[in-house]
Amino acid sequence: MAPALQWLLSHFARSITAAGQTFQGFDLIEPGEHGPDDGPPGIAWEFTGQAVFAMRLVDSLYGQSQFTNLASFYLNQIRQVQLSAPFTDGSGLPAATLQNGDSIPPAQQCLVTPFQCIAERVGLAATAWGAFADLNANPFGFDPPSLESPDDGTMATWQNATLTWDPVGGAASYDVYFGSCPNPSLAGNTSTTSFSPPALAANSTYCWYVVGKNSFQFATSPIWTFTTTSPNCAYSISGSSAAVASSGGSLSVSLTASPQNCVWNAASLRIGSQSIHQQAEPAMERSL
Repeated sequence: MAPALQWLLSHFARSITAAGQTFQGFDLIEPGEHGPDDGPPGIAWEFTGQAVFAMRLVDSLYGQSQFTNLASFYLNQIRQVQLSAPFTDGSGLPAATLQNGDSIPPAQQCLVTPFQCIAERVGLAATAWGAFADLNANPFGFDPPSLESPDDGTMATWQNATLTWDPVGGAASYDVYFGSCPNPSLAGNTSTTSFSPPALAANSTYCWYVVGKNSFQFATSPIWTFTTTSPNCAYSISGSSAAVASSGGSLSVSLTASPQNCVWNAASLRIGSQSIHQQAEPAMERSL
């Protein structure tokens, strides 16, 4: 698909001037195929919106950013046309813009192609593809994954959380993005509808979303968040030996925190009113 886009860029790109402004986009036919009676050259904005969508799709499918800057450039051209091209209404998108299209006779105010003469007026198809390009939406794709659990904005068990979502018809696998908000990173790919991220930290907020995809299409779910709860920790003390009746005696005591991710912040061992040891460093298991 990338070579096809390179062919598009090298053979169908156009730059024209109308109403004192320069616009860049794509024609439906190569410049050399226009006949002498076809009228002035121009840009077909429906086709340009399709080109922006194709650039983003190819980059997404191949995990690259080869066309990112070009897609952004042509999307800005679409926005410029919506706002200031001849015959725009500021809401929809003109179907075509011709060289000096604001000053030629009305009968010539359309872009001649082998398929139709595309008028310099607001068009439904051009407006729709401009919106698809702006929203990065796939009109031919499947529905985005519907996330199930953990629910958006809720509390989750702190040690672990299994991410689940509904299956999507047409999706061969799912990329799972998980991590710190607001930009979780790719955590893995699965053909199932669940994913178990690594062990979580207590009292932390995580973001996640899922991208369903196959060889030609993809669809992205909304981003959900959840916050982990505080751990339910338990502590135990055990002594291995004691001989403190005389000078030089010893006492060995072990303090253990459970589950594994719990820590204790301070401990003090006393015999009667006498403090004989204090430990103030966080630990999960330590002998005093």
